[in-house]
Amino acid sequence: MKLLNVLAVDDELPALDEVEFLLNTSGLAGRVVAASDATNALRELRDRSFDLVIADIAMPGLGGLELASVISRFADPPSVVFVTAHAEYALEAFDVGAVGYLLKPLDADRLNPVLHRVMAVRATQGAPGGEQNAKGDEDRSDQDRMDIVVVEQAGKTLLVERSQVAWVESAGDYVRLHTFDGRSLLVRVAMSRLEAAWTNEGFTRIHRQHLVNLRAVRELRGDGGKVYVVLPDVTLGVARRHVRDLHDHLVSLARRQH
Repeated sequence: MKLLNVLAVDDELPALDEVEFLLNTSGLAGRVVAASDATNALRELRDRSFDLVIADIAMPGLGGLELASVISRFADPPSVVFVTAHAEYALEAFDVGAVGYLLKPLDADRLNPVLHRVMAVRATQGAPGGEQNAKGDEDRSDQDRMDIVVVEQAGKTLLVERSQVAWVESAGDYVRLHTFDGRSLLVRVAMSRLEAAWTNEGFTRIHRQHLVNLRAVRELRGDGGKVYVVLPDVTLGVARRHVRDLHDHLVSLARRQH
């Protein structure tokens, strides 16, 4: 039997401890990870694969419904179950794809049937993750994880979709995301990781410092033996070794669009 990898999310520590205890004693969960808010949950989801997310709904900042909405956009989303003291959110919960809605206080008699149901669904889908496929934590493609980037700025948590980013600038251990609407957002992630995740999603490296969204390119310009790419708000130099790949990617994109 393949055990479930579960992420539990609740800002109330006693409730979070109770969910962890019930999961660990259920005999149905393999790895159990706890997160005290949705922002930390998104970090865990970015770095590791899960079969199931069990989340509270009413949390400070990003709530459980918003978290589930983000999760639903993953290429291979985990199942979502809500455990909450608020019965009135049930319809909204199922609108965002939840497979269960349990009211607090939680007990094993109500949780375990939901876990069995999730196991059956995951087995039918042949989904990765679980105790028998722990290697997926390290090997699973970043393309499943980086369609949305979590950015913390001025006390707020921003969810930036890949499609909103025009170009990326390396900044040491960070990158700066430049969006189509003119924002400049600093986020702690390696450029190499972003490149690996986004190269097959319409982005290409043009320089060791820069990754560009092909749909943002307005012009490819040559000047005195140097090549430049013109974006909506900036012109960037293209390293010689990247010129051919950039040209080929742009031609391929143009053909797909016509």
